[in-house]
This record gives sequence, C-alpha cells and structure tokens, in this order.
Amino acid sequence: MFENNAAVMLLIDPYTSNIVDANISSSLYYGYSREELINKNLAEIDSLPKEELQKELTKALNGRNNYFEYKHKLSGGELKDVEVYSNPISVNNRLLVFSIIHDITERNKIKAELLKAKDAAENAALIKSQFLSNMSHEIRTPLNAIIGLTDLLIQENFSLKNSDNLKAVKFSADHLLHIINDILDFSKIEAGKISLERIDFNLGRLIDSLIKSISVKAKDIGLEIKSHIDKDIPSILVGDPTRLQQVLLNLTGNSLKFTKKGFIEIDVTLINKDGNNINLLFEVKDSGIGIPEHKLEQIFESFTQAYADTSRKFGGTGLGLAISKRLVELQGGNFGVKSKVDEGSVFYFTLNFEISYSHEIEISEPIIISDKRLIGVNILLAEDNPMNQFFAKQLLNKWGVNVDLANNGREAVNFLEQKDFDIVLLDLQMPEMNGFDVVERIRDKSSNIKDHHIPVIALTADISTETRESVFKSGMDDFILKPFEQKDLYSKIIKYIEN
Repeated sequence: MFENNAAVMLLIDPYTSNIVDANISSSLYYGYSREELINKNLAEIDSLPKEELQKELTKALNGRNNYFEYKHKLSGGELKDVEVYSNPISVNNRLLVFSIIHDITERNKIKAELLKAKDAAENAALIKSQFLSNMSHEIRTPLNAIIGLTDLLIQENFSLKNSDNLKAVKFSADHLLHIINDILDFSKIEAGKISLERIDFNLGRLIDSLIKSISVKAKDIGLEIKSHIDKDIPSILVGDPTRLQQVLLNLTGNSLKFTKKGFIEIDVTLINKDGNNINLLFEVKDSGIGIPEHKLEQIFESFTQAYADTSRKFGGTGLGLAISKRLVELQGGNFGVKSKVDEGSVFYFTLNFEISYSHEIEISEPIIISDKRLIGVNILLAEDNPMNQFFAKQLLNKWGVNVDLANNGREAVNFLEQKDFDIVLLDLQMPEMNGFDVVERIRDKSSNIKDHHIPVIALTADISTETRESVFKSGMDDFILKPFEQKDLYSKIIKYIEN
C-alpha cells in the first residue's frame, strides 16, 4: 500500500527530521530518486526552518496536531503549496511520523482568485452603493425645490390654465421621484439592507387608505374599485404595514396603468390560522390588457416589462414587480400571477402575520397647517443649495417664521455663537463644515454656542439606512427627507417648538 499509493507518502524520524522512507509517488512528485530522498533531511524540501519543523513533528508525534500547510521545494527549485496529514506510527519497534502529502497549489490559486473576485465584488457593491447615495442626493435636492415651489404656486390664486400647467409639472416631478425611489429600493434589496418592521396595524384601514389614494385616478379613467376582506380575519395584525402597502400600491398601480375599462379589485382571504399566527392570501385583480402566458415569468425580472414598448406607452422602470416579489419573499411569502390576454390579470401573494392583542390602534390627528402657530419662531436654516434656500425661506416666511440663512456649516456655527434660535434645520452635505461637524460643535459644551440643547433637524436627500442611523448617533433630534411635504416639515417644527 505504501509503495504503490498514488498519494505522496513519507516516513520521518521525529527526533532528527530525517526522511526514513519514501514511496514511488514521492520520487515522481519531488523529482528525486528514492535513495536521494532517504538521504535528505525534511528541512531540505520544507519551507520551515529546521527548529520550527522539529516542533511541528513533535506535535504530530504526540497527537496534538496532525494537519499542516507548508511550501515544499521540488528538485528543480519550484515551490509548491502542500497540505500534510501526519500521524505517529510504529515500524519495527521504531516510533516514526507517517505523512501523507497532497499538492494544493492549484486549489490555493483558485482560492486566492476567488478572494480577489470577492474583494472586487464587495468594492464594486460599495462603489455602487456610494454612487446611488450620491446620485440620490444630487437628484432629490433639486427635486425638493421643484416640487416645493410648485406646491407654493398651486396654493396661490392662479388662473385655471396656469394651475393645470403647474399640476402637470408636479405630476412629472412626483413621477421622477417615484422612479428614483424604485431604483434605490431595488439596490437596498440587492444589498440585503432592507429592514422589516413588526408593529400593530389595522388591515381594513390600510386597504381603505390604499383605495382612497388610487380612487381619484380610477374615477378619471372610469374604473370601478372594489375590495373584500374575509370576515374571519382579525382587524389588528402584527407585521410590516409599510412594505405591505408598498407591494399593494405597486400592484394596483400596474392595474391602473394597464386597465382602460372595467374594474380593479383587492381581495384578502384567510388561508390558515394556527394559534396566534395566520396566513393570508392577497389578490389584486383587474380587467386589463392581460399578459401572454410565455411572458409571465419574464415580468418578474429586473428592468423587464412584458412588451418591448411598455415603457414608451405606459412609463415605468420595470422594477415594480421585481421589488414586490422580493419584498414578499423576504417576509417568507409566495408571489405569483395568473393572466389571459384581453381578459385581465390576477397578481397574488401570501404572507404570515401574528394576531395582535390590541383591540384598536390610536389614530393620530391629521396635521392642519396653520399660519399662526409658528409666528415669531426663530429658525436657523443651514443649506448650501440656493434654490432650496429660496423655497424653504418662502415657505417658512409664509408661516410667520423668522429665518436666518447659513450658506455652509461654518456660517451656521457663527450664527449659533452670536444669536438664540428655537430650532436648527441642518443640511448634512455642506462646504466648509458638514452637518455632522456642526452638530458635534453644538453639543460640545466647551464651545461658544449659546444653546447646546437646541433641537436640530437634519435635512437630507440621502435615504440610506446608514445615514439615518448616523443622524441619530451624531446627536441630531430628527430628520426630514428631501423632497419633503409641507405638512411633514410643519409637524416636525411644531413637535420640537411645543416640547
């Protein structure tokens, strides 16, 4: 067995590290005759110094370690990576170390290439994430001014023609924002950075709210909107209502896009109830143009739509269904579709929820913007974008707020050292000093800033989870995501002013 085995085998004296015997495979591998190998010390072919090698052989002899990785030198001087399995063995009453040697040079080469490829992929993912974050900021920042100023103009007394034109501008800006959000959502899913909530929510109220949000557009088209929730489903569930609403909005949005007459229906059916857990089937049905059978799998691919001219005719990125399917699968559900051309489609998915112990959820009172509650409030706005300065100052002045503008972080610090403010609206990306540097100075009690506890609300166009976490870790109190709704900014200011 020793002589003719395909594996390289050596018998070694553990006390001198001399090679006592070598099989035929050893001669072929190392390029020496058997006699030449037997006259060698193991240190002549091993990369380890003799003293280190002696320690390893002692470990093998005592059974403390029997696996090693070394570099062995062949007769021509070439170094090879090897793995060595060594065990003590008694031969003619002589205690030796029996070593089986495998060449792992190619394996290590492949491993190194895989690690290199892994590092390259991780770097590419990081660059992609940074790129998307930067692009999000660069696109959302001007959108904030476009959407905000359009809202302000719509609220003023304009002629019907001008009002329609402004609504068209706002619709286009909102559509662009929706596309950006889709791309960023998809990127987060791909990177495994989507976080799921587990909170109480009212399923019936969520469906009603969804129907109200699409009913105006459906009415304009002439579509009937229907819904049905199985009476056996408890009203209060535990899960992620935001992601559920996102999936349903994507599906109903598709139905609105591809249905010119008839109906759209949302059905929720109880499949199974096991103790405190229930499994629900959600179906979004429509009487639209339908999808050919051979295209049904393709529509779930990223950036793909059923027809080549779909994007041109109806708009969209081809990401809505891909995102919806992944969101459902992330929550342990299944997603599918049934459809016939010219007869309509049924998109369906299953999700598990827990039954809540709560009997009802408090409904927060809707924020009503009043032009009087903020009169005389002093706000420092630190923002370097001129258009966003222009929009924010008009909006805040309209509410009776006194606004001081800082064009960069250093100016913001100077203002705070010289004057008292009720609140700071702080852009994160600014020249001189960014928002994080500014808030660090504000909270530093050794600085010359008058109020170290002043409420600070971050203004950011970066929607990444890392940025949100950094905002709160830095000592800021809250954040507003650009582009923002007027009522969101108003409610945040009221919250901190009244507190």
